[in-house]
Amino acid sequence: MSSTIPEYWDVPTADAPREARPIGWCLLLPAVLASLVVPTRLGPRIARTSFTKIALVHVAGLALALAGLLLVTGTGSLAVLRDTFQGPLTLSEKLRLPFVAATEWLYEMSQVPGALLPLLFGVVAIPATFFVLAALSTPILAAGERTRSALARATKLVFWSVMHGVLAIAVIELTRRLWWTDIAECLGSTPGDLPEIVACLLALLYWRQALMRLGARYGGPPLGPGWTPRRPLCNGCGYVLTGLSPEGRCPECGLEIARSLPEARALPDWAQAQWPWQRAAAYVRAAWTILRRPQSFFPQLAVQRGREEALRFADWTCWLVGGWAVLNAGAAFVVERVSEHYQSTPGEIVLVLAVFLLAARLAAWVGWAALNLLACMLTRRGLRPITVTTCYALPAFFLLPVLVAAGGWGIAATYALHWEEYIWRLPGLAGKWGEILFNFLFISPAVFAVAWSLRRYARALRATQYAAA
Repeated sequence: MSSTIPEYWDVPTADAPREARPIGWCLLLPAVLASLVVPTRLGPRIARTSFTKIALVHVAGLALALAGLLLVTGTGSLAVLRDTFQGPLTLSEKLRLPFVAATEWLYEMSQVPGALLPLLFGVVAIPATFFVLAALSTPILAAGERTRSALARATKLVFWSVMHGVLAIAVIELTRRLWWTDIAECLGSTPGDLPEIVACLLALLYWRQALMRLGARYGGPPLGPGWTPRRPLCNGCGYVLTGLSPEGRCPECGLEIARSLPEARALPDWAQAQWPWQRAAAYVRAAWTILRRPQSFFPQLAVQRGREEALRFADWTCWLVGGWAVLNAGAAFVVERVSEHYQSTPGEIVLVLAVFLLAARLAAWVGWAALNLLACMLTRRGLRPITVTTCYALPAFFLLPVLVAAGGWGIAATYALHWEEYIWRLPGLAGKWGEILFNFLFISPAVFAVAWSLRRYARALRATQYAAA
């Protein structure tokens, strides 16, 4: 270690980018097929491809997805068009069939009175949805480039990933026609559309995982905050420490300079665990430290690296939230369905619990992605440090589902004991105020949990604001 703090830290913050060439027109179709098998390898090349080619793949994916939906929902357009071809189909007819089916279906829908406005709304809403997904994914997929470049890369990957949705729809159709029939015979009669709902939720999880793999590697130029030399700053106040002694203190806030050095930050034990039992124990230790002593966790956390392990930590947290939802909402459903009034089969209960788990897990992921995007918008820091901090700060939000579940069980118990009837019987203004206080009694814990969790999250962001590693 030198006797004085240098002008810039000699510590890399982003991985060295790999050279990636754009995908040519002749290789567009093979690239689509290859991205379904090895998305991690094709991701950098897709990000370097022009928006024109990406838009072409996106439109083709939407047409194929629409044709798949026609087949899944049993609409007769695809079957009728298939019957119009006499004899064996040629390769050209097979390639044109999904696009012709989509066009035919859109034409039929446009002739239905009152259906034109929903179609126009869908034309606007579908691209807008993909842009929102790209915005949510931008901080997660960012490797170190500028915000605008990261948004462009995320948009390309999201629009390209429609092809993964086509594959998911094919899987849904296969399970609907083959697998769910056997499951129903083993577990009992299945209720209505629950098998399709489970398959759709699994398809969404697959699509999210495919998108993460597409953006796992970066192949652009090393331009952005991840490759820009960083000045040594005090962890407490941001004072420039250039030329000061590492054994001294910050002249501005008095914090020990040794606590602002890159060596003072490291990846947690979670990122270094290899075996599943080691990772589970490391997760419990990290979550417990974040809940009890966040001031000792985040000032020592390296946020300029370890993005993949941080995202895996967030995934574990989202699965725990989904499991907690099953223990609460799912338990209430099981108690109700095994009663004498319903007498549901085991197959119904298993499928509904699967719906609770997958839906809550997806909702938790969207929630933390929105929180991460909001934090990136409100600060002027790099996208990767905020994402890593948000991933490890998620256990601070455990209090929210716990208190929400407690409020829900409190309301259920109140109605089961008919306590609310005493409030409703109060005359005039007393009854109105009693109802307001009754509702506030069960809502206030959730409000407190949100405020408490956001305060912990803000402290975590401040603790990593001037991180040197």
